[in-house]
Amino acid sequence: MTADYIAFHAAERPSAVAVVDDGREITYADFWRNIRKFTAALREFDLPRGAKVMIDCDDVYSHWLLRFAFERHGVATATSIVQEKPASPLFLQDFDFVLSDKDIRAESA
Repeated sequence: MTADYIAFHAAERPSAVAVVDDGREITYADFWRNIRKFTAALREFDLPRGAKVMIDCDDVYSHWLLRFAFERHGVATATSIVQEKPASPLFLQDFDFVLSDKDIRAESA
């Protein structure tokens, strides 16, 4: 699935259910609208095309919104589940930007 796939279905069948998130039905139109909002918000980070971003987000819907928004910017993403104290935080050095909903302190990451 890609952002273009969501956009296509948002145009063709906007009221159809795209995903169910924690019991809440989200239509293709709503999904596409939220992807566009996330895409606009990510412009503030001014990441160049080809940048690498690590996403660690427990909320699955927000995670996919971030992935699709970065895709629209030409930014590569990877997913990880970072523990409170990662066993080997050096892997984070391979990324230009890390987004996490956990407290990753500089001394541990």
